[in-house]
Amino acid sequence: MPLSYPALFYDGAGFFCPLTLRDQKGRVFSKTIENPRHVAQFLMPTIQQLCAEANIPFQNIRTIFTTQGPGSFTGIRIGLAAAQGFSSDTMQAYAINRLDFYGRFAMDSGQHDQGLMLIDGGKNAYFSAYYAKNSAPVYALLPYDDLVSYAQQIHAQYMCGGTTGVSSLPVFILAETTQAETVIATSSITVTRIKWDPIICWQMIAAQAPASAAQWQKNLTIPFYLKPPDVTRKPQAALVS
Repeated sequence: MPLSYPALFYDGAGFFCPLTLRDQKGRVFSKTIENPRHVAQFLMPTIQQLCAEANIPFQNIRTIFTTQGPGSFTGIRIGLAAAQGFSSDTMQAYAINRLDFYGRFAMDSGQHDQGLMLIDGGKNAYFSAYYAKNSAPVYALLPYDDLVSYAQQIHAQYMCGGTTGVSSLPVFILAETTQAETVIATSSITVTRIKWDPIICWQMIAAQAPASAAQWQKNLTIPFYLKPPDVTRKPQAALVS
């Protein structure tokens, strides 16, 4: 898929809502809605501010990227509804799975054959996705306290029953909050932090769009949620509603 610019990306599913606009010359303009509860109120005004800074009328934007989740229920709904409303014959809209977006970037950057991507889901739980070469992702929502046992379990399962320790499993976390990282710091797991960066965001989109654009287009009408974990049971593979 050849990307058409100007293009806009926003992610209302996390603990804050980053927005970034890229023009035809490669210039990048960015803003953040700090409180996720304010996304509905401030999304369009913030987009208009970005357009004003870039001197680009909103109607001249050619591509919109948002996220389908996992994350804030309200943020996902608002983001998808806005993108669907923006979509037109001259403005194509797409929705990206947050776990896959950052997870694939981490895997490709480090040239890893396998890895575990984590995003803080709030309420003492992680959104997670396990990636292995030539295998479909395995999604799960698991309590903080189950992270180490889950990493060991899934690593052994996908390594043909091997007993390799979690230290050999690359683990990545989207650095939105410090609470989740504090929990990890007390475990035996070494984690690579992925920080939000608008320049890298556009590099990720450009790298992943050729293979993912068709799925991103379908995602626009499919919110991605992971069911709350049952803390009385062992972590389960993804249950997508």
